[in-house]
Amino acid sequence: MPIFSFFGGRPSDRPATQTHTFTVKLNCDGCCRAVSKAVPEGADGVHRVSCSVPDQRVVSEGWLSAEEAERLLKKAG
Repeated sequence: MPIFSFFGGRPSDRPATQTHTFTVKLNCDGCCRAVSKAVPEGADGVHRVSCSVPDQRVVSEGWLSAEEAERLLKKAG
């Protein structure tokens, strides 16, 4: 059973904050809104998500694994 810290509530067996960058085809701001809904800030394991249409890039920060973040992005379409 994981032990919860008093600061941040993150179980000690979860990894520290990670940053993952994905190259994603983004046509408009609507695509960024879809990403924000699929990988919402404040969701379990997600601290911050940024999306750039000109750079065709999505960056996620948190303890969510790259595989899980990618799965959520693919689910967004």
